[in-house]
Amino acid sequence: MVPYVLIGIFAVIGLFLWGLWGLLGGAVVGFLIVMAISSLLFVKNRGYVPKKIKRESAEKFIQEYEDVVKKVYPDLSTQALQHQIESEIESIFFKAMTAGSGPSSIEITTVVEEKIENSNSDNYIELLRLLLEHIKETMYPVDCAGSKHTKVHPEDEELIQPEDIEWFSSITVQDVSKFEAEDNVFKMAAFKKYMDEDGLSDKEAAAKCRKYFPFYYYKSETREKDPHQGEDALLPYCLKYRINQAAANLNKAEVESVTTMNAFIRQKIKEGHI
Repeated sequence: MVPYVLIGIFAVIGLFLWGLWGLLGGAVVGFLIVMAISSLLFVKNRGYVPKKIKRESAEKFIQEYEDVVKKVYPDLSTQALQHQIESEIESIFFKAMTAGSGPSSIEITTVVEEKIENSNSDNYIELLRLLLEHIKETMYPVDCAGSKHTKVHPEDEELIQPEDIEWFSSITVQDVSKFEAEDNVFKMAAFKKYMDEDGLSDKEAAAKCRKYFPFYYYKSETREKDPHQGEDALLPYCLKYRINQAAANLNKAEVESVTTMNAFIRQKIKEGHI
């Protein structure tokens, strides 16, 4: 979902600068950047699921359902069991990624149900059903307004709309990792420009990035620990899609009147413009 938004942003920039040919060129550049980021993440993670998340999820699953796992793989060592469950998780996400627009909970469920339908082993079917519930429980945020996986800070609850919860329910921790990598490409490029071309110090460049880019939190404790508070505080991650959709229609000149992009976004949400 967000990769298409990224491509769209490049296309709009190209259209603004160079007209219709710029629209096409911008879309191509955006597509190439998305593909490059995805490829780098795939190589780094040895698959679609980040290594750390995959390892921790497999460890927790084996600890919780050791008897079930050993029924299916009775001859494997502890290390081999870990590798096998990681492979199962990767296989599920790989098929979900290639079959649909992304590994939402719907695609994940469809993939596992197909595996169950094609299996003749009752033990393996039980493992798959438990693994599906485990993946949903540990790798999906569920929602952004009261989930046990993430909790919106009380001061931000008024910002949340049903569509934010719906979008956030469809993404995984893996998606968040990819989205952040994409965002960091632009933030780091801007930070470097502010220092190298504009002659700003690192602190000044960081402040300018806060001025022109939104910054998010995934867990409320992250927001509490961040030095920026009040209207400048980090925004709930579930707002990201709505903010991306509204970005092209916002009056960027108005940003100059506020301290940060986050303050600007909060103001616009409260005014009903986002």
